[in-house]
Amino acid sequence: MDPSNQLSDQRNKRRRLRFILQIAISAALGGFLFGYDTAVINGAVGEIGTAFTVSKETLGFAVASALLGSALGAFTAGWLSDRIGRRNSMLVAALMFLAGAIGSALAPTITTLIIWPVVGGLAVGFASVLAPAYLAEISPASMRGQLGSLQQLAIVIGIFLALLFDYVIVLFTSDQNPVSVIGPLAAWRWMFMSEIIPAALYAVLVTGIPESPRYLVQKGLTQRAKAVIEKTLNELADQVIARIQSSLVNTHQGKLSELFDRPHHPAADHLDRRDAGDLPAVSGPI
Repeated sequence: MDPSNQLSDQRNKRRRLRFILQIAISAALGGFLFGYDTAVINGAVGEIGTAFTVSKETLGFAVASALLGSALGAFTAGWLSDRIGRRNSMLVAALMFLAGAIGSALAPTITTLIIWPVVGGLAVGFASVLAPAYLAEISPASMRGQLGSLQQLAIVIGIFLALLFDYVIVLFTSDQNPVSVIGPLAAWRWMFMSEIIPAALYAVLVTGIPESPRYLVQKGLTQRAKAVIEKTLNELADQVIARIQSSLVNTHQGKLSELFDRPHHPAADHLDRRDAGDLPAVSGPI
């Protein structure tokens, strides 16, 4: 091979790897917010009960309300991403993280403190589904496992930093009490407010990543899909698009009712036919 061509190939490979890594970090930041959002409330639980003088049952429901949103978000993430795209869905999640953080920090009543974590929980559910799906669709096959694990690492880091920032915020109070006021807000409210920075960063980074080639092919935007494939996958774009189109044709659109359908067993059909007289009875030991 010509040394100049070999050098050009190496440069293109490094450029592709940097681009893929940039995309992966941007998408995995959703995993970071997943961990951050679910853990940050731990430093404020007792203080929420003190601030609003509520029962343990109400306080427990307020803390768990985010999980309700998470379940709903995970359930609807696939539907949303198929309609507005993976990237736009992740942007919606980023805006929900922002809204949930600000709303929880400024909540005037326990009712609003239940509602806003549900909004943040929706974002958690979206992030838990969208980030790994997007990474799988945008990554080369040889890197798919490594980049998929980046999402899990980001979740753990998010949990760690949320608890660390809770501790640091309390240190800024005069008596190390989360109910004490720092500036205009109590320390426990700043714990929620701290999520604004990573959520805003997530929104900015997501706007700079390409849409999933699978979604683009699904919408008939094959030229845009080809451009993305050429930047990310070390394969011929036409072959990748042909595989995506084939998989879309053969994809079965599942329904919720199928979760409750009775499973089909060929052995059962065999017995039903024998009972009906279609097959001879088997004699002797089985």
